[in-house]
Amino acid sequence: MAGVSLWLRVSWRYVLPLLLVTQALVMFNVQPDEEKGLPFGWLTDWSWMLSVWNGATLLLSPVAAAAVVAICLYSFSSDVQSGLPAQVSSWHPVAHISGAVLVIGWLVQLITLLVASAGCLWVGANALGVTFPWQLFTGPAALAASVALGALAAIVIPHVWSVPGVLFSIFLAHRIFYWHGYPELFTTEMATAVVDGRPIPIHLVATIALNLVVMVGLCASVIFIGTARSFRSSTWLVVAVVSLVISLAVFLPFVVIDAWDTYEPLP
Repeated sequence: MAGVSLWLRVSWRYVLPLLLVTQALVMFNVQPDEEKGLPFGWLTDWSWMLSVWNGATLLLSPVAAAAVVAICLYSFSSDVQSGLPAQVSSWHPVAHISGAVLVIGWLVQLITLLVASAGCLWVGANALGVTFPWQLFTGPAALAASVALGALAAIVIPHVWSVPGVLFSIFLAHRIFYWHGYPELFTTEMATAVVDGRPIPIHLVATIALNLVVMVGLCASVIFIGTARSFRSSTWLVVAVVSLVISLAVFLPFVVIDAWDTYEPLP
């Protein structure tokens, strides 16, 4: 935790404004409610607000992951890594940087959630479509998985082109199964208007589980690859492989049933 705290003090001046602006770009880019004179339509519906809040990972996840790679390249170059003693693991600073970026990202999500919730309370937003507590965790879990992917990229491909590569890869990843109701990895869907229904709980739970399991697998991969060959433990490789198997077990049932809907009628 001392390493994470150090990088928080070093990077928050740059990362916090960057991620706040990124989150705000999505939150503010929603149609207004002209009938009620509200600047953002999601102010009228709690579930819509939470959908947009989570859906901000469309930009927040790739930017946060790219920030991890950029900070690692700037502060801990491949030349520095190659000069380390064999017993010093290169994954330590990468993990600390990633932890700092993730904490800042979660702080940004918390701040915007509190501000948006205050707005919904102020206008008396409709709460019928809310699916608690799962709607509070899909975005944070997706962000955690994305930051872990950034850490892996920083370890495996410590090159300046990894920054835009990670940025655009995560941004475009959601398009692969855009029209399907499969669990979502790295970024989550966002309602563009009020939906007459509520998010399907099992879809939200699967999305959270998928991102968390993938995060564990990516972190294990970072530790395994970022440790000198003679000091590597096969335990981390096993964890990475098991995480891959579990993630497939979470994802494939939705493919088998050919799931399309992520919302269900209100009870």
